[in-house]
Amino acid sequence: FQSLSRRILGGVPTKLQTLVDAVSAYHGKGFLLFQAIALSTVIHVCHNLVYVCAAHAFGLDLRVGEVFFVTSVQILATMVPITVNGVGVREATGARLYSIVGVPAGIALLVPFVGFVAEMVISLLGGLFLLARRSSYAPTIVVEDEGREDALLAEIEKLEVELPRKSRGFVVGLHAGLVAGTIVG
Repeated sequence: FQSLSRRILGGVPTKLQTLVDAVSAYHGKGFLLFQAIALSTVIHVCHNLVYVCAAHAFGLDLRVGEVFFVTSVQILATMVPITVNGVGVREATGARLYSIVGVPAGIALLVPFVGFVAEMVISLLGGLFLLARRSSYAPTIVVEDEGREDALLAEIEKLEVELPRKSRGFVVGLHAGLVAGTIVG
């Protein structure tokens, strides 16, 4: 996979090269790859079930598959870096998709909002566990191939890129947010 990607991608920027390396790290480790996919699937299903519960809390008679589809599209929409944590984008996407299946606009907006609030409450509980652990806690991290990352970083070309001034970035980001808000709203 790595040699094929080098031939196809050639001198593609660093981020893509590190992505290819991350995928290549599973080469020859089928069971580890299976575990990663299985656990990711369980997490995704549990995440979607939060939204199923939110929909049922409002008395919506939606099939689980419909809510899973809308939730998955919401996740995809929030990956576009328009707002902080996808707030607003998630709700607009959910409201539009739920309204297609006949959910009233107000409820269609509340389902993604309540689901997000429930997710944040669950995340805060994890924060409590983090705060409650002992100061002597020392996790054991096992590195299977210590030199792998250093060898690959040595192969990656360092590109000098001139970054724009901070004020320019602020202006571009502000205008992008306004355009996105106009499109979504």
